[in-house]
This record gives sequence, C-alpha cells and structure tokens, in this order.
Amino acid sequence: MDDPKAKANYIKYCETLRKVIKEAKEQHYSRIIAKSGNKMKTTRNIIQKKTAKVQSVEQFPALLLNDGKVKDPKDVAKAFNNFFIIITEKLIVQPIEKGMLYQS
Repeated sequence: MDDPKAKANYIKYCETLRKVIKEAKEQHYSRIIAKSGNKMKTTRNIIQKKTAKVQSVEQFPALLLNDGKVKDPKDVAKAFNNFFIIITEKLIVQPIEKGMLYQS
C-alpha cells in the first residue's frame, strides 16, 4: 500500500469494523443476560467462557533415560530413586575430624 489515501481508508475501515464487532458482542451478551432467569449465573458463565485458559489434560511427566523414554509413573519413580541413591553413595565421605570442619 504505497497510496496514502488507500492506507488511510484501510485504517478507518479497520477502526469501524472493530467498533461494529465490539457493539455486536455487547448486544449479543446483553440479549443472553436479559433472557436469562438467573442473571448473575449467566453473567458469571459468560465471563468464565471469555477469560478461561485452555485446560490441559493432566499428564504424568516422561523421563528420558539411556534406555529410552520412560512414561510409566512407577518406572519414573524408580529411576529417580536410583539416581538419588547413586548420588548419595558417591557423596558419602569419611567422617570429618573434629575441628577440621571450619578451617580455612
């Protein structure tokens, strides 16, 4: 759109269309609320529909191991347990002599 007049018309059209759509939505929801027997509940339902986030299905996390992808919750728990057991075994050190702990 190199033509400034066409661009101005396009911008004006977009603004007008936005206003028309907004007004149509307001009238639509006003009609639904007006026809409702329980106006508060209907209003709450409309707000929930308009502001609702997409609810994802609860999924148990998968874990990538050397053998591949582990999806079974029990196998994932076993893998974590084994990991922490191995780490703690590697970190076990000889008891520190008394007084040696805070030397710099």
